[in-house]
Amino acid sequence: MKVLLLAAGYATRLYPLTLDTPKPLLPVAGKTVMGY
Repeated sequence: MKVLLLAAGYATRLYPLTLDTPKPLLPVAGKTVMGY
């Protein structure tokens, strides 16, 4: 499977969560976004 993961930018809308964690590493339902 080929995937394009769009995770660029400063993530200001997710600011409290992305203060010290990059967007692709945020947990979603127990897994990181990159884990899916």
